Order: sequence, then structure tokens, then C-alpha cells
Amino acid sequence: MLRLPLEELVLRALVTASSWSPAPTGRASALAGGGSAAAAADVRELLAEALDPPPSKNVERAVALLTQIRAMTRRGELTELGRRLAGLPVDVRLGKMLVHAAALGCIDPVLTVAASLSTGKGPFAASFDAGAGGVAAAARRWKRADSDLMVIAEAHEAWRAAAAKGGRRAARDFAAANGLSPTNLAEIEDARAQIVRLLVGAGVLPADALPDRR
Repeated sequence: MLRLPLEELVLRALVTASSWSPAPTGRASALAGGGSAAAAADVRELLAEALDPPPSKNVERAVALLTQIRAMTRRGELTELGRRLAGLPVDVRLGKMLVHAAALGCIDPVLTVAASLSTGKGPFAASFDAGAGGVAAAARRWKRADSDLMVIAEAHEAWRAAAAKGGRRAARDFAAANGLSPTNLAEIEDARAQIVRLLVGAGVLPADALPDRR
């Protein structure tokens, strides 16, 4: 059985604890992001009472990360972002990126980046020659900005466009000509669809979000 990431466990514990306490009102509610200081202070105790409690130093690291990405306040209170992330079974850093991208209306390339990072698969073929440059030479073809992550999004989108225009064979030929891995790209595409379903289930995206990508 896979272990739940500790950051996600902390968030769920905070959500559960806050549901046991009266919700703050007015300015206190805005500061707490809907949680309560009393509930937040108990998260370490809650985890310590588990049948197999995580080491306290690991809990502290998880709390530090959640505070850094503003899923928790410095007082240990759950923020609105933290509530969103608690419903997303993905790395909290990827989750924050996805939540913000959805809010800003730029979710499509970020889905590809998150899918690539979560699967550990890049779009490029390791065996591609392209002279001495290999994968690096292939990646340079797709560079549109000073960002390796956007290279992934650009390459994936070009492959999808080739598939939409000419079908699977055209996509395969396009990949071969441009140093891309059809297998990796297909895995990224599948992961994108899974992430969309998670975002819809968590209420981050509407139910009709990206119907052609699911």
C-alpha cells in the first residue's frame, strides 16, 4: 500500500480538526482562511496519536513546506489554498501550481508540465541523435522562452497538433523527426487526463473543463 504524502496528511488532519471547532467569523475568518488556531495547534498531537506516527522532524518539515507555499499561515491555520490542496492527491507544490493556473486561465500548458513532472517522463527520446547534441539539441527546437518547463509544453502541444491533423501515424512520424518519444508523450497525455479529473473532482475546474483533453 502506498503511503499518503505527509504534507497531504497534515492538510487532511487540519481539515478534520477545523471541522470539529466553531468556525471563526469576520476578520478572524479571513485571517484563518476558514480554519481555527485551536484546531491548527492540534495537528502535531493528532499525528502523534496515530497507530504508526510519523517522526516529529518529518512532520515539522511538512509543516514548514506547507507554510512556505502558503497552504498554512505561520500560526498554523489552514488557508483557502490549503483547503483546495487537501482535496488534490498530488504533490502540494504541483497542486499549488495547478490551482493558480486554473485561477489565472492558463491551465493548459501547466497541465502538461505537471503531468511530465508527476510521471517523471519528458517528451524527448533518449536515443535521438541530432548530431552530438542529442536530447539537448531536440529540446532547443522547442525553446520559446527561458524555461525548460515550457519546452515540455511546447513539444507536447506540437505533437498533439500533428496527431489532430494527420492521425496516429502522422504523430509518430512527427515524433521521430523531432526527437520526441511517442511512448512518453502518450503517458503525459494520460496523466493530463487524470489530473483534469482530479481538478474537476476538487472543484478547481468546472465539470465541462477541457472536454477534448479528458
